Amino acid sequence: MLSVMRDPDLHGAGRINVFNSLALVSEDLWTRDPHPGLAGVSNKLKAAGATNGATVRFYYGSATGQTAVSGCSNVYVGIANASVLGEATATSNGAAIYEATVPGGWAGQTRYFQVVDLSDCRVSNVIEFTFPSN
Repeated sequence: MLSVMRDPDLHGAGRINVFNSLALVSEDLWTRDPHPGLAGVSNKLKAAGATNGATVRFYYGSATGQTAVSGCSNVYVGIANASVLGEATATSNGAAIYEATVPGGWAGQTRYFQVVDLSDCRVSNVIEFTFPSN
């Protein structure tokens, strides 16, 4: 077993959020898989690497393709006929979290998720997620 000693005054006493840290270092906007990812219940969808204070718009759809992003000229998400799930404001660590109840009818179905940072029109990766059957 490897034991690491650290000084809380130098290194802090909390946990590191690797997902947010990597997104901020890469300067990319990332979408994370929905969690816990169940239809019919509240789910938290997360984006990392957004600009502090930016409005981040969450899109979803049932097929890949292209949909124009309103408010960002010549910018598209990679989802056909994408709908807006909602918006969230990014915090100082670049995270934007949107909580939504996923329709129960999505159980057993695949959906695509993507986000856009509206402050600079950066588009994240597309997440494909199949909701488990109840």
